[in-house]
Amino acid sequence: MDKNLRGSFFFFFLICGVVQNYSLTREATGPQQPVTHMKKSTLLPLLCLAAALPLLWTGCKKDPPCDDPLNPECPNYDRCLTVPKTNAEFIVTDWTRPGQIPLPYRDTIPVASSVRVEFRAADRNMSRYEWKIGNDPRVFTDTSFYLSFDNVSGWINFSLTSYNDKADAICFPGDSGKITVNKAYFFKTYTYETDDDFVVQYPIFGTYLGADVESPQDTFQVTIDHWTQSLYRHTCIVNLPRGCSRLCNDADFNTHFFVAYALLPPHPDDLLCASPNRVFAELMPDNKTIEINYEFTSGGQLVKRKWKGTKLY
Repeated sequence: MDKNLRGSFFFFFLICGVVQNYSLTREATGPQQPVTHMKKSTLLPLLCLAAALPLLWTGCKKDPPCDDPLNPECPNYDRCLTVPKTNAEFIVTDWTRPGQIPLPYRDTIPVASSVRVEFRAADRNMSRYEWKIGNDPRVFTDTSFYLSFDNVSGWINFSLTSYNDKADAICFPGDSGKITVNKAYFFKTYTYETDDDFVVQYPIFGTYLGADVESPQDTFQVTIDHWTQSLYRHTCIVNLPRGCSRLCNDADFNTHFFVAYALLPPHPDDLLCASPNRVFAELMPDNKTIEINYEFTSGGQLVKRKWKGTKLY
C-alpha cells in the first residue's frame, strides 16, 4: 500500500475515534436534544466519512511519473547521457580581451605584419590535451592559449589530440579514449596604403540588401564599413536597426564575422542606437549571404531580431 494512502487511513480512524469519543462524552453528561430526522447511529459514520474524504483523496493521488533521463531512479534513465564522448574539436579565433566575443576564422588568416591567434578546445571536460602548431617543437596542454605569428605566410597545420579517461565503448562504440583532429589555415600576407587595400582582405565588409526574417518583403540596405580618419580606424555597421545612422562602439571583426555593442549612450539625435544594442553578423562561406542577429530597445522593451541579406558590393 502506498505510504500516503496508509497515512490517510490512519487519520481516518483517528478522526472517527475522536468523533465517537465526543459523542459518548455528551451522552454521559446528561440528556441531549434529540436529532431531528436522523439517528445518532447514522450521523456518526457520515461525520467520519465527511472528515476523512479530503485525506483519502490526497492519499490516492499519484506522484507525477519520473521522467528524467539523468536521474538513476527514473525508468528512462540513460547512463550514456552522463558519459563524455572523446572529443578533439577546436576553434581558431582572433585574440580577444576579457569580455569580448571571440570571432572564429574560417580558413584564411590575414597577416599585415603580425597576428595573434587563439586556440580553444570545444570540450573542456577531457582528461588531457596535446596541441601541435605547425613546426613548433612545443606541445601545448591547455584547453585554450594564444600565439603570435610574425611575418608568416602559407598553410600551417594545427592539431589537437584529446585523451578521455572516462571513455565508454559501450555507449560510444569505437571510442578508445584518444582522438586527434587536424586543421589547416592559410596565413595570407598583405600590405596596404589605402582603406580599400585593407578592406579587400576582409569579405565581411560591404553593403547588403535584405530584410528581417519576420518581414521578408520589407527590404533595406545594411553596410558594414571600415575607414581611417585622423590616424584612427573606425569599423561600424550602418542602418541596423533600421534608421540607426551607425553603430561603432566596441566593434570587432575578422574575415567573416562582425560584432558590435553600444555600451555608451549615443548622441541625443540618435536614440535608436541606444544601449543595449548588440549586433552579431556572420558571412556565409559563399562570401555573399549574411545573417545578422541584433537587439535594440523599443518602448523600454528588449527586441531581438534576425536579418538576412545578400551582398551588393
